[in-house]
Amino acid sequence: MPRAGHIQPEITAIHALAQPKQVNLTFTGEQSLEAWAPAAGKKVRLKIIILELSADVSLGYRWTSTGTIYYIRISKGPFGLNLVGANDEGAADQKLYLYASGACTVKGTLYGQEL
Repeated sequence: MPRAGHIQPEITAIHALAQPKQVNLTFTGEQSLEAWAPAAGKKVRLKIIILELSADVSLGYRWTSTGTIYYIRISKGPFGLNLVGANDEGAADQKLYLYASGACTVKGTLYGQEL
């Protein structure tokens, strides 16, 4: 039972907040590959990242093919990242790219909103 004056957080299913975008990318070396292109005039806001990395390489995401890299993983295996409430987003018409520092396969799902 919550204490007096305490606000109970509301738990919401992620599918009510965001749409899934399947990822199945093969990197042949260090490179950035497009993971999500929003509809014209829209931007992508990331909510959750659930991916599996096939090799021990650095993996990150960026909002342009050459922009700042936000590193999310450095070893192979499955992982998840909760960005709900962080409002990490690109600009209108800006694509989301995944970056890998070497050859690997990345599979999984990105959850986000197109706003």
